[in-house]
Amino acid sequence: MAFSAGMSRTSFNTRFRAVLGQAPMAYLTELRLRRAAGYLATTTKGVSEIAHLVGYETEASLSKAFSRAFGRPPGEYRRERLAVSASGPDGATV
Repeated sequence: MAFSAGMSRTSFNTRFRAVLGQAPMAYLTELRLRRAAGYLATTTKGVSEIAHLVGYETEASLSKAFSRAFGRPPGEYRRERLAVSASGPDGATV
């Protein structure tokens, strides 16, 4: 990213942190994991396919990062999201 911006890594990191409040890699990881969560909640794609779509080389690496960030593995997150979407606004099953 620093190279693309025509900056040194140190300068880029400093400016990035000043604007977004976190390091570039932390931001990228958060972005990837939010995209993965979106795919899990809205598609039937497998975790392996989602891993590749959001920039992880393996299902295991996505699962480890996802569990660390969301406190549960991708499959459990998907089941919870499906249960919530199957409920109406008052919690009743539709």
